[in-house]
Amino acid sequence: MHSVVERAILNVIQNALRHSHHQVDITINKDNNSNIVVDDDGPGIAEQYRQQVFQSFVQLTNTNKQQTSEFELGLAICRRIILWHQGAVSVSQSPCGGARFVMTWPQHSE
Repeated sequence: MHSVVERAILNVIQNALRHSHHQVDITINKDNNSNIVVDDDGPGIAEQYRQQVFQSFVQLTNTNKQQTSEFELGLAICRRIILWHQGAVSVSQSPCGGARFVMTWPQHSE
């Protein structure tokens, strides 16, 4: 795995650690594709904002207009790195209650 991909994975894990309350789960699967799933028990990301977190300098607010999450460049860069490696990254609701980030890219024969 290239060090730039490792940096993208680390970025997602650090984001989960920063926003979790007590728990971050990391699952690594290696089938036809490489797949890393990062789940946390933090506040999660509302469905209407899930694509925005991959844009540069995104700052989410709650209904009281208070800043709740600032993603800056980290997740935008992570997405670009994974895309450069013919992969994908997505965010959804975690079974732990917070956010679930899934990073997938094809296996390469070596």
